[in-house]
Amino acid sequence: MADTTVTTPRRRFRLDPSLIIVIALLAMVVTAGFVRSDRFGTTRNFTNVLEQMAALGFASLGQALVVIVGGIDLSIGAVVTASTVLMASVVEIHPALMIPMIFVTLLFGAEIGFLNVLITIRTGVNPQNLTLGTASIINGEELIFPHQPTG
Repeated sequence: MADTTVTTPRRRFRLDPSLIIVIALLAMVVTAGFVRSDRFGTTRNFTNVLEQMAALGFASLGQALVVIVGGIDLSIGAVVTASTVLMASVVEIHPALMIPMIFVTLLFGAEIGFLNVLITIRTGVNPQNLTLGTASIINGEELIFPHQPTG
């Protein structure tokens, strides 16, 4: 009887040099954090970092979706900043409106995204140029809208 077992060649695990550099830099940052501050390794600091990363994580997921479908959105930073200014300005005056303002700011971001897509599709303008222009317009409005520091 013949041996019919199939053997697959073993893949050697090889680290990419760029991955080694990223790991080394991350280790240096963490080491510097522990050396420079006695609060760096606390659970409170870890929780604080995770809370601050949440918004960036959601924005990254949205940006990843845009890139996956073949587009690019350079206005995301301006939209996030404008949403923050809008939310802070209204909630500072009317704290009871915090929950409805969450939905308003989400709607605001979705509206800007929808307008960018609509203009790109209807006019054929390069999305990179359009979203860069959108970011410039929004950044200008952010300077005009609040007449005093907000938040």
